[in-house]
Amino acid sequence: MRWPLDRSCPKELSEDFQIHHDTDAATGRTSVWDSGPEYFGVEGSSLNLDTAHWRHVIVRDAKLSYTGKYLWLSDVYLLNCTFDIERNVDGQRLVDALLSPMPINFASADQSIPTPAR
Repeated sequence: MRWPLDRSCPKELSEDFQIHHDTDAATGRTSVWDSGPEYFGVEGSSLNLDTAHWRHVIVRDAKLSYTGKYLWLSDVYLLNCTFDIERNVDGQRLVDALLSPMPINFASADQSIPTPAR
């Protein structure tokens, strides 16, 4: 599935953003914290969404995979991305969230769905 860069993402977010990427080597968890710029950006990567905990993130031109493990997304934009998602309950729920208007707010079944702070 591919989306054009402007799919429901505010123009000022899709044109220019700072690129940040941090993965904990011990756990493999990719995280974004509430400090720094309003949005963190990742561009042109292959990312595994399993164990991700992201808030205020823009991912552009990336290949994303998900097998159904822990996942928490709050106020996330996925632009021009492709997906490899396993067929399971959380995988189907993620697909439903991806087909909804952006930004994406999603939590795996063992988590509560995030409500973005504005």
